[in-house]
Amino acid sequence: MKHEVSLPTVDSKGAVTLEAAISHRRSVREYAGASLSLDAVAQLLWAAQGMIGHGKRRAAPSAGALYPLEIYLFAGRVDGLAAGVYRYVSATHRLIPVVDGDSRLSLSRASLEQAWVAEAPVSIILTSLKNRLFVGSGGERSS
Repeated sequence: MKHEVSLPTVDSKGAVTLEAAISHRRSVREYAGASLSLDAVAQLLWAAQGMIGHGKRRAAPSAGALYPLEIYLFAGRVDGLAAGVYRYVSATHRLIPVVDGDSRLSLSRASLEQAWVAEAPVSIILTSLKNRLFVGSGGERSS
């Protein structure tokens, strides 16, 4: 099994405004076959659940600061990152390997045989931990 992967520092001041990003957003299911940079992957993961400011606040809000969401990266074509499934750890901005090797085909099969899932350079999967959905449910707050 591979070791943890430290991700590059993110840019908290992007070149595109939020409004421009929203108005130009489109779903894409045909890919050029190019790899993604590790910088781009780090930016996407940070924007989804990364730490912001001081304390344990994240880019995406969570009621009661319980943060039940966890992110898994199915990486197939990322420059500087071996193919595999990784869990994103927002507290340290790192990836922890879960499964070695390219699992995009298995994810495609689990996604009702959608071929584009196997062809995308990466897929970002959000999961939820039931024990972190309610205050007093016994779950610890995620870091």
